[in-house]
Amino acid sequence: MSPGGGVARRAAVLLCWFGCDPLPTPTLEHAARDLPPAHTADDLEARRRAVVAELRAVVDALTAEGAYRCCIRVACTWCATHTGGCACHDGLLRGEPVCEECALMWDKGQGSVPGVDPCAVRSFLEAGRVGGRCGG
Repeated sequence: MSPGGGVARRAAVLLCWFGCDPLPTPTLEHAARDLPPAHTADDLEARRRAVVAELRAVVDALTAEGAYRCCIRVACTWCATHTGGCACHDGLLRGEPVCEECALMWDKGQGSVPGVDPCAVRSFLEAGRVGGRCGG
């Protein structure tokens, strides 16, 4: 084998390599065929309603087990999704902050614990800011 023969062979392989396009470049049409079907507004609304219904069922089950003691008229969903239970009612009676959803609903007049001043209800977020790094 001559020293130049290896270079020639490599050059021929490279030319074939770059000259061949084994996979065609996908077009926009081709890429669109591989996407899942687009969701219609009706599909998304049906999914949203199903998620809300399931979340309400979780809150109801946790309430039945005694793990959900909310402080607003329609029990919050924040605690169900973030902590798996709600102690806002009992915490509020001890003067502790409540979840963000409960604090917002107290602000809108939806509190359900008699004798509590709605202006005194704070969320965990608000309580964390007082004297915290935000200087509240």
